[in-house]
Order: sequence, then structure tokens, then C-alpha cells
Amino acid sequence: MKRIVALLALCSWAAPAENYLRIEADGRVYTLDTDSSPVRRVLRPLSAAKAAAKLPAWLFPYADAVPAEAHYDVASGIARATFSCAADQAELAAWYKAAIGARGFRVSTLAAGAGGQQITGASAASIVTVTLLPDAQR
Repeated sequence: MKRIVALLALCSWAAPAENYLRIEADGRVYTLDTDSSPVRRVLRPLSAAKAAAKLPAWLFPYADAVPAEAHYDVASGIARATFSCAADQAELAAWYKAAIGARGFRVSTLAAGAGGQQITGASAASIVTVTLLPDAQR
């Protein structure tokens, strides 16, 4: 059985002006709009584990899976993680299509690289993309 690399990405859009933080310091009160791009650019998660936590557990390829890499871009709201697993690519692709579709996403697929596959789910508020690649393409 070949090792497959699963690259996961989740994009969500929050409604503007939903995330305000009130800070009191030195007798003054500040209101910080955490939705603003300049603020989001400087905010960073503390660890890869916190970045991976931005992805829903149902996207992980198996229970208790730990990503080889995980990133979260606060400015864009994109969370992504890379997993390596020993699985049949066709079975894994079928599982992801079903899992993404079961959550109400419209599912589409594309070829990705030599022998890879990209599975995308879209809804009004989010996009989920899973890219399955033979391990040598990573």
C-alpha cells in the first residue's frame, strides 16, 4: 500500500465587525477590531497544535491523527495541515467526498499533480480543500 499525503485546508469568513476586544490599560479603554487586516497580520497562533485545532476533527484522516505540519493565517482565516497516512488513495478520496458532502458542502474534484487528487467542498461561508498526493510528490 502506498503512503498518501493529505493536505487539508479550511477557509471561513466571519461577518465583519463581529470580533471586538476591549482592553483597559493605564486608566484608558481601548477597543480593538480583531477583524481588521492590520491587526490580523500581527496575530499568530502560539503552536502548530493550536493551528491544527482550527481544522474540524472530521477532516483528519483518522482518529487521533497528528499533522506533520499545521499553519493558520489569521489575516486570511485559512487553516491548513499536512498528514501522511498509509491508505489506498481511491478509498481515502471516496471517504473525503462523503465526509465533506455530509456536512452540506458542494463537492468537486480535480486532478492534482501526477496521480494526485484535489477534493473541494464549498458552502456560502466556507471552503474545504483536501489534496491527496503520493508521498513522493510532497
